[in-house]
Amino acid sequence: MEALVALSEGDSGVRSVGVGDYVNLFFDVIDDDIPWQWRDWSCFTPEEVERLGAVHGLLQAACAVTPGHDTDDDFIASGWPGRI
Repeated sequence: MEALVALSEGDSGVRSVGVGDYVNLFFDVIDDDIPWQWRDWSCFTPEEVERLGAVHGLLQAACAVTPGHDTDDDFIASGWPGRI
């Protein structure tokens, strides 16, 4: 899944796509607040659903505690890219 590439690169992933796309590329596909039920898609194994759910939770937590971090540097300084 292409959205995971930037996430897997941590700080350099944020710098390569920008903080907005770093988060939104994932949420464009995997998000519990959208109408489709991604957890039920047959293209994911149960293990993949579990791991994607964990990434989803980390991104939600990062967004909740860094709502004002509008720049790449601010988001990187928060330490979240390394945790994700």
